[in-house]
Amino acid sequence: MSDRTFELAAIDVGQSGVRMQLRAADGGSTQWRSPVGLDASSTASLKELAGRLRVACEGISARIVGIGVTGEHQDADLDRFALEIMDALRATEACIAHDSVTAHVGALSGRDGVVIAAGTGVVALGVSPSAVARSDGWGALLGDRGGGFWIGRAGLRAATAERDGTGPRTDLTAAAERRFGSLPALMPSAAQPSTAAVAAFAKDVLAAAESDDAARTIAEDAAAELARTTIACADRAFGADAAGVSVSAVGGVFDSPFIRSSWGARVRAAGLEERDPSGDPLRGAALLPSTPPAFFERTASRRVRPADRPRR
Repeated sequence: MSDRTFELAAIDVGQSGVRMQLRAADGGSTQWRSPVGLDASSTASLKELAGRLRVACEGISARIVGIGVTGEHQDADLDRFALEIMDALRATEACIAHDSVTAHVGALSGRDGVVIAAGTGVVALGVSPSAVARSDGWGALLGDRGGGFWIGRAGLRAATAERDGTGPRTDLTAAAERRFGSLPALMPSAAQPSTAAVAAFAKDVLAAAESDDAARTIAEDAAAELARTTIACADRAFGADAAGVSVSAVGGVFDSPFIRSSWGARVRAAGLEERDPSGDPLRGAALLPSTPPAFFERTASRRVRPADRPRR
């Protein structure tokens, strides 16, 4: 990137990559993406990511920064991460929040409702006049049901089941071999694929869902899991007033017409009102600094300024 000053930098940190949008005062913008995301919730990973972003931001400045971050982190670690990005961009203020918050803001622009985000992982956030509730976001080991990693892993399991003779014939076996090479290369004794690589296989699984029984079953199960998470989040946030609540879906998994249609039918059958998202989590990161204070405070978002830097 060439030397330039921007009004706003919006950063969306996911498990499989990082996106940054730089917005100028005249309305112009430019976007940057890194294929390396935050694959763990450790302080070390945040530090490493801050270092990569500092290199990417060299020669760039922005007055305000909005950041959405996946995973669970201590407030102090988030503050340090935000301050590192502020230093790199010579910014005067940063707003940082969990990526479920930026997904919600991006999709519903701060209005009440439920937003489910399904990329590599899955998280839903419900915001009502009286409560804020989050569902899933437990990570690949414990949750992320219906997300990209979940779908990709199920596809690989279907392929290995065919090879073992314990599952039906499926086009996913050939698809897995095209993407990863021979199936034995995926065994624990070999170099196993990353979370992002397994999640990328979800595209192959969903593309095969119209013609392959195993892929279709996986896609149907994924849509059902995503709908259950959405409905549960609405119930937790809105209680007896959940009927008619606005729900929206964002993330790469919902780029699949099959997933979006099946998920939509299920949430509508539960009495919820499906709404097209106004934008994605990157839009939410851009809007975060101007989000009304009440919403900002209720969702545990953080506003960081240089004066917040810990004294040595």
